[in-house]
Amino acid sequence: MKSFSQYLAEADFTKNPAVSPEYLKSLSQRGDQMVKDITAKHGAQMGSLMRAVNEVRRIQNGKERELEKLATDIILDEYGSILGDTKLDIRIPEPKEMGKEMKDTKLKKPEPEEAPKLKIIGNETRINAIHKRKILNTIAQGEAINSKRMLAGSMAKAGLTELFGEADAKLMISNLLLITDICNASDWNIPEEIAAKMMETDSALSGTSTIKWDKPKPIEKPKDWSPEDDAESEEDGGETDQAKKLVILGLDLAMLFHEAVKAIRGLINQGGLAHLTEDDVRAVFMNTDTVRDEAQDLKRGALTAADLREFLNTFDEINKMQNGREYVWGKMIDATVIPDKEFLVLMKDIFNSAPIYNTEIKYSDSDIESAKPAMARAQQVITKLIAIIQKELSDWEESNRENYQDADYTEPADMDNRSSSNTEIDLDKPLTNSEIQDKIDLEFDKINRAASRGEAKDFTEVDRLTKLLK
Repeated sequence: MKSFSQYLAEADFTKNPAVSPEYLKSLSQRGDQMVKDITAKHGAQMGSLMRAVNEVRRIQNGKERELEKLATDIILDEYGSILGDTKLDIRIPEPKEMGKEMKDTKLKKPEPEEAPKLKIIGNETRINAIHKRKILNTIAQGEAINSKRMLAGSMAKAGLTELFGEADAKLMISNLLLITDICNASDWNIPEEIAAKMMETDSALSGTSTIKWDKPKPIEKPKDWSPEDDAESEEDGGETDQAKKLVILGLDLAMLFHEAVKAIRGLINQGGLAHLTEDDVRAVFMNTDTVRDEAQDLKRGALTAADLREFLNTFDEINKMQNGREYVWGKMIDATVIPDKEFLVLMKDIFNSAPIYNTEIKYSDSDIESAKPAMARAQQVITKLIAIIQKELSDWEESNRENYQDADYTEPADMDNRSSSNTEIDLDKPLTNSEIQDKIDLEFDKINRAASRGEAKDFTEVDRLTKLLK
């Protein structure tokens, strides 16, 4: 019988059907270059990790509650449109409390006799779901790692300056970015098995996030209540809804951002499991949600998530929607829209299209040419998903209009004489920081693509948008 570690290699990211040898090679080249760039940037500071950690804790000491509120405000500004009624519980616990929380929520490694073997499973539904879950987890972790961009955003800078003054705010951001860079380099360099063991024992630089479901409060029954009323209520779903709450714990602002984004992505990713039975879900988790898996996700997540973002940014329709990438991703992982096996094919095409949209490394003309068929196939699928989302939005708006027209509403007698300023849409209403940042990211993508074609870099629009940030 194979050991669990041998079996795990068969469900490894590097052997995932969505990951081609060519793409894996490009990840290795980019990862090595990332480490070189980080080392050149920070030099001797690469050995000052704990000094930076302690400096951050010194600055934030006594202001933890204010930092929690700042983190919550920034996350809501970035993701409020997709969170809906989901509650956020973002906290900076004491280090000892964090250690206990990490112990309680730690990913566990199943014993060899408990772990279902991939080949023994012999169930294509489960096998495809396992491979899909590996990709989902990697992208979620990558988006969390890339959340450090929020540290340099205007809301974070303004909030930290208000709390600590300009000098300490700059020092905190500088140290948090240094910590993030050192950790990213370490995640790439340290062998995955060693990284997994470190994660099992060390909570000093860790955070945690969980999704909790609050039971609805009981509804007070009217005097004329009858048992049939409860039956009707359950049929309507009126009393069965549960409120979602994301519990985010981290020891500093960067950790809070990381864990919050990972939790939000995890919440979205639950839609990718909706078609599975409880036994299927258990098998999937045992194959993909261990500490070794998380070590793998940390190693390559930032690069793969960046590639997915760069690809989706090539669609103007997505960039025009707030949190458009998240909405499209939700459709991509919905097995009723794209079955798991087809999802893996789509992700392979997206990854293999990297020579067209990725400008981090120099691809040969032949690489770019060979990527075109994959790009065309992937674009065709995403275009269909965008059409589905647009249709759903249109139907939702139409339904709201119908509900409004059907409502018991009496139009004021002086409606026609009201000032136009009260009824017209304000076309000059300022964009949110999140919308502005999305547009800046899109402009940088256009600049990089232009540079790859040998064209001059034009930062005019980037400068204009940057000035709009508050």
